[in-house]
Amino acid sequence: AAMNLFRLFCCGGRDAGEWTADEMRLVDTHVVPELFGRHARISWSTPRIALDELQRLIFDNPMPAHVWHALDNAETHPIRGGPHGSAADSMQQRPSVRAAKAQPRLG
Repeated sequence: AAMNLFRLFCCGGRDAGEWTADEMRLVDTHVVPELFGRHARISWSTPRIALDELQRLIFDNPMPAHVWHALDNAETHPIRGGPHGSAADSMQQRPSVRAAKAQPRLG
């Protein structure tokens, strides 16, 4: 579920749904250390701040191409064109928050 929530954020941004502290905790625990280093953290207990921090991490740290390739090939959530793809393409194909939560948990 954590990677699917991250995918949802990458395509839909903070307006993709009403983000909860539990969702931010999952992203902080399973995605942030994997993509941005084991010492990277977001303030998951305050979703508004956590979303700001996550956005900053994404913009300040170029992610390896394999991350975008994995997102491109995700069955439930393709992103056309990788990190620079059309927002309209991404938004039309993003899963619902409910679908993102239904996916198996990482780790």
